[in-house]
Amino acid sequence: LRRELTDAQWAGIARVAHDSGLLFFATVSNLRTLRLALDIGSDGLKVMSGDLTCFPIVGMIAAEGAVAGIPTMIDTGGGSLTEVDDAVAVATGAGVGTDLYQRNLVIHHCGIGYPATAESSRLPMIQSLRKRFAAPIGYSDHGERFGWCEIAVCLGARMIEKTITEDRDDDAGLDLFLAR
Repeated sequence: LRRELTDAQWAGIARVAHDSGLLFFATVSNLRTLRLALDIGSDGLKVMSGDLTCFPIVGMIAAEGAVAGIPTMIDTGGGSLTEVDDAVAVATGAGVGTDLYQRNLVIHHCGIGYPATAESSRLPMIQSLRKRFAAPIGYSDHGERFGWCEIAVCLGARMIEKTITEDRDDDAGLDLFLAR
């Protein structure tokens, strides 16, 4: 079973998002996916939580995002505050600003595991991240319950990521069974 889209399909999704007035953000993990994201007009670049401590990738994504004038989002996953500190330091060293008005960096909190439970979502971490960083805080919802995004916003999240799909029965990926 093939679980990835072609470059043309990604370009089509970006085009539909833009035509619908939505922003298109891309999670990138290597030079090829970074180039593709930039070529199709991504409005932001996301470092996945698994790459939080892979500083060459964090730096590459942040530097290219800064040059393109688009935000870099750093997923926290199960990372510690020290690991997030280190990733933010790498990103700012690569030219990403943390000024709330500049909005070149978003610290993107996400829970651990699929589906995330109330405990593994670690929603109170949003408040810790807000106190620690001048950058906006986002939240990636990996839960099955409604209401967690609203709680995240009440705790200070300014960006929400939620997986969507046309067919929850499609066995094309881990996120789909959580999609709305």
